[in-house]
Amino acid sequence: MKRPAKRIRRPAKPAAMLPASDFADLSANVLLVLTSEEAARLSEGMADLLCWARGFAAACPAEPERHPMGAESTRRMRELLKRAIRDAEHHEPAMKPAMRTEQ
Repeated sequence: MKRPAKRIRRPAKPAAMLPASDFADLSANVLLVLTSEEAARLSEGMADLLCWARGFAAACPAEPERHPMGAESTRRMRELLKRAIRDAEHHEPAMKPAMRTEQ
């Protein structure tokens, strides 16, 4: 049986505008490229999920093994998203793309 071709994902164009020092050790980092609106939507969805998980845990306090897993990881990821959104709102790009001039 023939294996499907491996798909190579390339970074989005905005990442190319970042200084090379930001990509010094890609093996130690994960880069997600989201718009501020997408990040805000994900954060809101995580807030809803965390609210549901807290309500579920409150409904059965005598059975801690039935509590939803991953709430702490979701909470941490939401904190990172909120920080990234805040930073994006108050940050100018380090390198601006060159403007083309028509002659």
